[in-house]
Amino acid sequence: MGKFIFAIFAVAFLTVNATGQVVIAPPIVFISSQVPFGTFNVSNVSTIPQEVDISFEFGYPRSDSLARISIDFSDSVAAGKYSCASWLSGFPTKFILNPGQEQVVHMSVDAPDSLADGAYWSRLITVSQPQQKFVDTVKQGITTNIIFMFRQITSVIFEKGSLETGLNLANLYSSEDSASMNVYAELERTGNAPFFGTASVKVSDQDGNEVYSNAALTAVYLNLVKEFSIPLSKLHKGKYSAVVTVTSDREDIPPEQQLKIAPISRTLSFNVK
Repeated sequence: MGKFIFAIFAVAFLTVNATGQVVIAPPIVFISSQVPFGTFNVSNVSTIPQEVDISFEFGYPRSDSLARISIDFSDSVAAGKYSCASWLSGFPTKFILNPGQEQVVHMSVDAPDSLADGAYWSRLITVSQPQQKFVDTVKQGITTNIIFMFRQITSVIFEKGSLETGLNLANLYSSEDSASMNVYAELERTGNAPFFGTASVKVSDQDGNEVYSNAALTAVYLNLVKEFSIPLSKLHKGKYSAVVTVTSDREDIPPEQQLKIAPISRTLSFNVK
């Protein structure tokens, strides 16, 4: 009896670079109607050859009231307004990278002439897996191979004409669990382009002493709830104020691609019992 080999595919879904396999750069590719093409790099940082598959699909980050974020690929109404996935072409979209090798993927956009001014987007989906090799069936028994496929999700933004973006910091609220005081900020995007910036929180006690601060890169395509988890180990019983501030500063986006807004802030008071 020959050897039977069963391959089990395990898929890891990532919105950041997959450690130890392939690296995608930059995290956001901007293309304009004036220059309707762009590139991104895929690098194999693993020790084995990788099979890579590139595709485009509309989707955007959305969250529930507790800021649990997922990528929504099923919103056909939003896709009809904002998707550029069907206009995008890439080359190559399937290739093999040897260890240490880098591939430049070229993209072009063929957008409708009647398109209104604004920013449109697609998710850039990069699936990588170790290159499969033929195995000779010469021994008895059964062998099972587990093959990990890494699915990384980055973004392509297509810009046409006059662009503007903004945010409404609509509401702040908090909840406490066994480990943290959680502050939530409801962010509503305005304008005709996604917002890319930084959201931060500064927490002060009732005497005005700062006891905690944190900041994180933030992208708001439509609406989003942003969470700040403040460890209870940083807090004692008493009254506190949390100031949430959002700016359009991003170190990972070139200055010429940034849409600037005036900083916005809002304050929430809470008690720790």
